Amino acid sequence: MSTTAIILAAGRGTRMKSAMPKVLHNVCGRPMLAHVMDACRQAGCDRLIVVVGFGAEQVRKAFAGAADVVWVEQTEQLGTGHAVMVCGEHLDGLDGPVLIVAGDGPLVRGETLAELLEAHARAGAACTLATCILDDPKAYGRILRDGAGELIGIVEYLDADEAQRAVGEVNVSLYCYDARRLREALGRLTNDNAKGEYY
Repeated sequence: MSTTAIILAAGRGTRMKSAMPKVLHNVCGRPMLAHVMDACRQAGCDRLIVVVGFGAEQVRKAFAGAADVVWVEQTEQLGTGHAVMVCGEHLDGLDGPVLIVAGDGPLVRGETLAELLEAHARAGAACTLATCILDDPKAYGRILRDGAGELIGIVEYLDADEAQRAVGEVNVSLYCYDARRLREALGRLTNDNAKGEYY
């Protein structure tokens, strides 16, 4: 059974005020995306699907020698869910776990992704995600849990009410899905939210 990683690398990086795609900015002498790709490989991913958008050709050129990468272009940036949706044909027939990782997270470690994969396998879950608790969670998506502590949803900051915004547990954009269940979930995504995006 193979392990696939979808790396979301289509963002413009508007806040960086640079003409260069965000994922090509160097951290410790290497592009952010290189660190993320290495972490996925260290975790055991044998197939990388990299979703590109802004500066797609620059990104592909920077990693032209990466034989384990399938490049998918997201021509319109309509959210992280949409970025995964454009990978549709490359998800057909997969039966193993699928990691979904942000391409602009150069500090993610292979060990962390391996732990996420292991937790996912142990739980036999449709989806396993990493979270963290912050004293000041700012505009991160909030993790919603029921009275028993079970995950019941993620609400983006702009869609959250006052009580939800008071939650300190946040989404860190590291997911592991069962491939079949991911395909099913993508068919149910909507953009009925404050930003009009698919997430």
